[in-house]
Amino acid sequence: MQPAYSPDLENKLVLIVEDSPFNRSLLEQMVKRMGMRVAFAENGREGVEKVVSLHPDVVLMDIHMPEMDGIQAAGAIKRLKGLPYTPVMFVSSGIELEELRSAIESGGDDYIQRPFPYELLEAKIIAHLRMAELYRQVTDFSEARDREEEIAESVLTNAVEIGNINAPNLETYKQPADVFSGDVVLTARRPNGDINIMLGDFTGHGLIASIGALPLSETFRTMTAKGFSGSAILKQINSKMYRLLPTHMFVALTMATLTSEGMLTIWNLGLPDAYLIDNGRIAKRFTSTHPPLGIIKNLKELPSEHVRLSEGQRLLVISDGVIEAMNQDGELYSE
Repeated sequence: MQPAYSPDLENKLVLIVEDSPFNRSLLEQMVKRMGMRVAFAENGREGVEKVVSLHPDVVLMDIHMPEMDGIQAAGAIKRLKGLPYTPVMFVSSGIELEELRSAIESGGDDYIQRPFPYELLEAKIIAHLRMAELYRQVTDFSEARDREEEIAESVLTNAVEIGNINAPNLETYKQPADVFSGDVVLTARRPNGDINIMLGDFTGHGLIASIGALPLSETFRTMTAKGFSGSAILKQINSKMYRLLPTHMFVALTMATLTSEGMLTIWNLGLPDAYLIDNGRIAKRFTSTHPPLGIIKNLKELPSEHVRLSEGQRLLVISDGVIEAMNQDGELYSE
């Protein structure tokens, strides 16, 4: 059986925030008996300042104090940024239930009522030090994972999208909801000069949603370079996604082929409407006409639409990340 975490009390600092010299002295004796170091503050405002400057491991906080009471001070401490997790224990007497509720809601982690035995204070402090250590471990793990995800995202983005063409008539914008994005934007030229454009949106978010981007981009670019039609490319992508992705994952996408003569062929397979914009007005909608890829094993015909673009017209292709984005009032942009 693995032994429980036992904190090294000699290296721990306890901040006592108490305006009564008598109560400060009693707490000091108990804390030093445990082998821990002690610092003092005589009111809540000074307590917040000492937390910032000293980074104590535990705060013992009285509730009723001048200038700033313990409830206000606890809230201010919990709102501090860039500091390690600091347990705040209220130590007081004669507290009403409503006041106790306010103390805990403000950010207090525990409450101990005077008078109390030394053993109770010792047990509570050790328990909260264990919680603080667990919090530190989780934070370290999360930060390490975030760094690894940032590196992986950079490698994945370079591998998937670095081969996109740079054309003056193409504009793209992508803002992931997480470190990884389930969206992928691909562009490539056919041997005859036609441009193939694809916006894909994999199920979900994060690393798992990005796994399919590598085989998707490889198939798209390889077949475009060999001059395959858009329909053939989509059928091959579907076959690969069906084999590789688990049953609950798929990719919705819109693909378009633009010729040098201005002819546009477009396939919408599960994404929100694409739009043909003419002088700021919607001239045509391209609605989804087929389920996303990776769901059906064998595809037959994929419906497409054809249109000749005029001077000044623009094709707008979006994922559901646009219509599900929120404005400053928390309202969905919607369609």
